[in-house]
Amino acid sequence: MGQLKVFSNFMLKVKTNIKWIGFFFILVFTAYPIITIVIDNKGIVRYLLAIFYLFGVIYGFLFVKREKMTSFKFIDLNIVFIILGTVIAYELSNIFSLSIVVSSSIVGLAGYLISRKHSFAIYTGSFVGMSSQLLFNRIELFLVAIIAAIIFQIVKNIFNGFGGRLGTIAFVATATTSLIFNKSGLTAHQSYDVWLLFLFSITGVLISWTIHNRFNKSPVIASAVPGLIIGIIFGQIFNELEIYSYIFFTATFVGMASNFVVKNIFESLFIGVILSLIFWSFFHFFNGFGGKMGLMAFISMLIGKAIIEIGIKTKNLLIK
Repeated sequence: MGQLKVFSNFMLKVKTNIKWIGFFFILVFTAYPIITIVIDNKGIVRYLLAIFYLFGVIYGFLFVKREKMTSFKFIDLNIVFIILGTVIAYELSNIFSLSIVVSSSIVGLAGYLISRKHSFAIYTGSFVGMSSQLLFNRIELFLVAIIAAIIFQIVKNIFNGFGGRLGTIAFVATATTSLIFNKSGLTAHQSYDVWLLFLFSITGVLISWTIHNRFNKSPVIASAVPGLIIGIIFGQIFNELEIYSYIFFTATFVGMASNFVVKNIFESLFIGVILSLIFWSFFHFFNGFGGKMGLMAFISMLIGKAIIEIGIKTKNLLIK
């Protein structure tokens, strides 16, 4: 009886502090890649991104602090749908030679049409399934999916309305598994034009944010439909330009943000600019990791919103 009471008290503390446990996971696995790019590839842009990331962490802490916790349920169908989304996206990409953008978009769109209630879980699974077969075999990927499902359940009630949250969950799972099996990212061989990266970044954000917040469509639809179109054009038909489908798809995750977080189109465009810098900085790192795109979108959100809030508060102080 004594052990049962201790366990019950422990679980009560976990449920009471679950959002801060989730915040800790997010903090660690967004700081890890930021530290990696600064150490391995020094430069003024990366140093500035790291500094503003620290302000982003403060913004994120205050954001989570204001969020009200809803009822917490650890075991539910989200776990099943994440695993299902992972397997389908992975197999679509590898068996049918589909672009990872196309396979993820198809799974996200189909998931929304099949079960709107679990569409976020299915879409999260599709990001896990974007992992490269050169890094993870099917057994390893199944482990990644299970870890992603656990993380999803822990963080599902925080950073609501934030773009890139689902992909970050997938990245936490793939990064954790890569550490377990001592795997490192793949080498990127694609060439790109910096200005086209910039253009596709702000265009992807603009289109998806408008679909979501102006036409009141689901954030999954706002990301998956434009992602599918661009993925087919630049990932399948003109696959030598596939890199631009990656940046566009990444940008749609920023566009998934709700208008109570990204308040207007100008904020969305500014974060799109930040994303183009993040994408460029991360280009040679964590390739083949499912969720990398969402991670970049999420970090862009943290940095962009922190800069915007600093600007607003500075302006208000000057007016006074």
